[in-house]
Amino acid sequence: MKDYVLHLTNPAENWENASPVGCGSAGLMVFGGVDSDRLVMNEESIWSGGPVDTKVEGYADKIKYVRQLFLEDREEEADAWVTENMGDCFNRIKSYEYAGAINVKLHDDGECENYARDLDLINGILNVSYDKNGAHYKREFFASYPARLLCAKYSASEKFTATLSYSREYIVSLTYRPDYIIADCKTKFGDNRFNVTAKIVTDGKAYVVGSGVTVKDAGFIEIYIGIVTSFKFDDLKSASAAILAKAEKGWDELKKEHVDDFSAIMSRSDISFDGDALDNLSIKERLDRLKNDPDAKDYTLMSLYWQFAKYLLAGSSRPGTLPANLQGVWADGLTPPWSSDYHTNINLQMNYWHAEEANITECTSALFDYMNNYLLPGGKKVARENYNTRGLVVHHLSDIYGFAAAADGLWGLWPLGGAWLAYHMWEHYLYTGDVDFLRNTAYTFIRECAEFFIDNMFEGKDGYMHTGPSTSPENRYYKDVNGEKKSVYLAISPTMDVEIVGGLFD
Repeated sequence: MKDYVLHLTNPAENWENASPVGCGSAGLMVFGGVDSDRLVMNEESIWSGGPVDTKVEGYADKIKYVRQLFLEDREEEADAWVTENMGDCFNRIKSYEYAGAINVKLHDDGECENYARDLDLINGILNVSYDKNGAHYKREFFASYPARLLCAKYSASEKFTATLSYSREYIVSLTYRPDYIIADCKTKFGDNRFNVTAKIVTDGKAYVVGSGVTVKDAGFIEIYIGIVTSFKFDDLKSASAAILAKAEKGWDELKKEHVDDFSAIMSRSDISFDGDALDNLSIKERLDRLKNDPDAKDYTLMSLYWQFAKYLLAGSSRPGTLPANLQGVWADGLTPPWSSDYHTNINLQMNYWHAEEANITECTSALFDYMNNYLLPGGKKVARENYNTRGLVVHHLSDIYGFAAAADGLWGLWPLGGAWLAYHMWEHYLYTGDVDFLRNTAYTFIRECAEFFIDNMFEGKDGYMHTGPSTSPENRYYKDVNGEKKSVYLAISPTMDVEIVGGLFD
């Protein structure tokens, strides 16, 4: 299999352009700056808030009234009525948060030569290199699934000095030692605690300064980061020690262990196109070439992009982890876009569309665990308490606390999230032929989704059974009202409902 390398020739100017490495449960976004580097850290269970009481008295009656508007051909009134009368039915969830950042100060300026930031997609290794003042500098980064460690190594052909520090909001305590950085933090809401511990290994001289750890006369500096949360562990100190103990294996053994694990997934499938290989060009040069020349071709860029999709899923969804959220496992700050939550009205599904086809099927186990352990109980609770029916229902978003109710606004009435996710279980069976999986993992979730719609569909004037109120996600339609076109969001039996529910029953 050929090497697939995402080749860049500049440091990241912002978080969106940084380079990701991930081990399923945790990840780094590496900026790769020359004068100073920034490593933004994440752990999948650092979420604000907690379980939400989603029971709404009178919810089912309000749903029936909205249906009646449609049965009376008054659907143009539905959006306004729901907005005015169902405001207390729409919950808000809190956000996924980052774990903070390790900041590494190296030079007085960012001038250098021969800069390269290369993300090796098959082996899961990020390499940064450059020349400055006659010395060659090299950095390596990877996230080990076997060890659950985030690993970084800075080295140079000549002795160098670096200062390491940690930054984040809501720090409870921050301790600097020559060989460790230890941060105890909490989330913005909910007082959910977590610990970030960075072990420093170097051949240089390390000592504590007021704002960090300075290492002088170093040939190399290795950083091993473990992140543990109160969501998973009662004793953070012991849990952190257990993870950091794995760093005793040393860089070379950890790296080999990681490469063996990651490449086994990534090298299992490939997609190729005829055309000239342009791997010697940076990604920016390749994209500029396509933008500026209408006759230009770069089919191998599609192969690289396909591998990058696999890389992101393998880096944010592995057996025993939570599934990939809106941004995989990578996010910046306390309130990333759309809370970096689980959007179940297409985004969570989309994260996994390629998993079976690309033969990285084990990456789906995190999704199925989440569906059964979080969405199944949460969805059954909402169906029972708010709809007075059997089965389970999941609306358009969720979190790590099993949230399944309507949220945000009238578009939150869309109740197809669970039913659409059920398709992933069925697809897994179709690809694997695993009857044991179908019986013991998939069947209950699929059946509960079907029972909800059996109980909730209603007969229309046309004699057919209908779903709703629902929406066609992120779409509106027009109804002619006395010669005026009225924009309407809510719908009864939109095509998407018919397709999903029909397929679910099949």
